[in-house]
Amino acid sequence: MTSHDLSEIRAGLPRAAFQSDPSKMIWLFFHALVVTLMYTCAGRVENLAWLTATVLMAGHSLACIAFYAHDLSHGSVIRNRTVVRLTEGLFLGLLLIAPTVWRRVHNHAHHSHYNTPNDPDRQFFSDETKATTRWYIRLFYPNEDALTWNPLVLVHFIPYIIRNTITALSLPKYKLSIVPARANFRGGEVRVVVLEILIIISIQLGLFIVCGLKLLEFSIMFVGVNVVASAFTMVYIFTNHFLNPNTPSPDPITNTTSVIVPRWIDKLHGHFSFHTEHHLFPGMNSNYYPQLSELLMARYPNTYRRIPIGSAWRDLWRARAFINRPAGSAVSQD
Repeated sequence: MTSHDLSEIRAGLPRAAFQSDPSKMIWLFFHALVVTLMYTCAGRVENLAWLTATVLMAGHSLACIAFYAHDLSHGSVIRNRTVVRLTEGLFLGLLLIAPTVWRRVHNHAHHSHYNTPNDPDRQFFSDETKATTRWYIRLFYPNEDALTWNPLVLVHFIPYIIRNTITALSLPKYKLSIVPARANFRGGEVRVVVLEILIIISIQLGLFIVCGLKLLEFSIMFVGVNVVASAFTMVYIFTNHFLNPNTPSPDPITNTTSVIVPRWIDKLHGHFSFHTEHHLFPGMNSNYYPQLSELLMARYPNTYRRIPIGSAWRDLWRARAFINRPAGSAVSQD
């Protein structure tokens, strides 16, 4: 896709589509409040059914925080960098994500190289087949070699965070075999990541306190809430890119898929289902993604992919575990 194509597509959208939407901060704080209240309730209920309900409600709100914090990090909610950095620390901290790790892995590496060899979120290539990658894929990726409807794929957001945090704290150029590609971290960012991890621990300690200092209830909430949040996010994330080919250079139409969900869910999740649209204009107000989708459907009827999320999810389980490296790309070294 050329810059001329992007300019023409942008011209078909209202100016407001490219202005920040601070009202989304209300939803971020609302869902943070829900998470906090559910931890508070968990420390005061003894009924298993009610405890399960608090886990589900807090887990879904945590997933919503992930969707809206994603927009926040791209500058479509607030433009002021200082405010973004401060609020990122809170909301990404609830998600156990160090903001520096997120910016380097997602905003910089993934958005510059999505579905190419240098994308840290891509699938593994056939020349990267080894015991560690084989088992990692069997456990955490939906594919034809995994156990049928293996539920562990839904918790992949947790090992995803862990593997990228370890990479950020490692020596330069070191890469775990279960990391498809290493994001480039600047010198001195290790100290920042360590500080951010301490902030994450402080946030979790705060949740432990509001949970009444009850270790069992907090442990159930901590594990359950993060598993539920991961399940919601991974259904989107896997279908966003894993059905698309890897290419030498990124192209939003070729390398991404948007999925169709019920409208009320789409609004609740901040239009996160429109992923091609997001890669076209990362800083765009997500409220206008449906309008952009109509433009893409008219302009690229044969290549733009927006399919029902159920169909996309089923197709993932028929996909190959390892894919071929794009022709002409270099073999990365661990």
